[in-house]
Amino acid sequence: MRATDGVTCSFRSSRPIKKSGEVYRLRHTDKQRRLEGRRQEEEADVFKERYAKRSGIESTNRGLERRLGLGRLRVRGRKAMFHAIYMKVAGWNLLRAVASGRWKRIAEAGEGPARWFGCYV
Repeated sequence: MRATDGVTCSFRSSRPIKKSGEVYRLRHTDKQRRLEGRRQEEEADVFKERYAKRSGIESTNRGLERRLGLGRLRVRGRKAMFHAIYMKVAGWNLLRAVASGRWKRIAEAGEGPARWFGCYV
C-alpha cells in the first residue's frame, strides 16, 4: 500500500497506519469494518429521523419501568397482570397530560374526564 492509497479510506481516522520499511499497513478485522460502517450510517440524517421515533418509545418504556414500577408487577395470574399493566399505563397517560398542561386546559374548559371527576382547576 502506498502512503497516498489510505487517504480516502474510511478507517484511516480510527485505525493507525503502520510503516514497515517501505510498506504502509492498515490492519482491521471484519468486526471493525462492520462497526465503522454502522457508525457512519448512524451519522446520516435518514437514520436520525428513523431513530427519533424509537427514542421516544424507549423513553416511555423506561419511564413506565422506573417511575411506575412496570418492571415488577406484584400480582399473579394473566388477568390480574393485564389489569395492572392497563392501570399503570393509564396512570402514565395522566402524568403526561398533567406535565403537558393539557389536563389544565381541559379542566378550564369544563370538558372530558376533568368534568366527570370535578377537577376544576
